[in-house]
Amino acid sequence: FVDVRTDDGNDASELFIKMLQSLGARVLTRPTPSVTHIVFKSGLPSTLTKHKLYDDPKPFLVGVAWVVECGEQRLHVDENNFLVADEDVR
Repeated sequence: FVDVRTDDGNDASELFIKMLQSLGARVLTRPTPSVTHIVFKSGLPSTLTKHKLYDDPKPFLVGVAWVVECGEQRLHVDENNFLVADEDVR
């Protein structure tokens, strides 16, 4: 699931969705229990609330740099260098 917004609050997810799909990812239109990753930058507070409510193991909450790095390397890179701590957002 991708929730990326500009500083003005406009949805900027489409570019990252297309990048992920070109790498073979299936991108969901809303976060569900089957989601494995949430790509987040200045997104909606409800996205973080849903992430907090997931049972462990929670989906990876990663920044847009993870998508870019996966695209540059053309492979699934380790998420741990790109994690977003949901308590540090906003």
